Amino acid sequence: MRAIAAEHDLPVASTPDSQDLCFLAGTGRAAFLARHGGLGERPGDIVDGEGRVVGRHHGAHNFTVGQRRGLHVGGTSEPLYVLRTDAGANTVTVGPRAALATRTVRIRKPHLHAPGREVSAVKLRYRAPAVPCTLRGDTIALDEPVDGAAPGQTAVFLRGDAVLGCATIAA
Repeated sequence: MRAIAAEHDLPVASTPDSQDLCFLAGTGRAAFLARHGGLGERPGDIVDGEGRVVGRHHGAHNFTVGQRRGLHVGGTSEPLYVLRTDAGANTVTVGPRAALATRTVRIRKPHLHAPGREVSAVKLRYRAPAVPCTLRGDTIALDEPVDGAAPGQTAVFLRGDAVLGCATIAA
């Protein structure tokens, strides 16, 4: 699409891809969630893997697994990433990147256009490469570890470059 846009001298040809909610057209994500989802500011704790408070946030709903930016937690020797969020407790758990690594991803509501045994790879993030895998019911067994499969995001199932289906990544 970018190449076609460039052929026609359209300004969108050189704009970067967006991973955010581009349809908001000038409204920020927090304002959108407050207005349409009733998810306003709700201060809570940012905790480490042992449950020690290392910072504060304005709402766990503003974070996703694997996120590094916007944590505003300092004083550590290595960068911290969101490992999990707990909406009920309104906490965000952070830790080192290595703690994100997983070889198993739980899914819900799979929608397949071919038998699951035909799935050979999965994409778990927009810009991430496809990872060889085996689909076993509501679980994806990855051939290699990935950093931070984010609950609520989409897993896209592939056979070569053909899309065979998708599912929602579960908590």
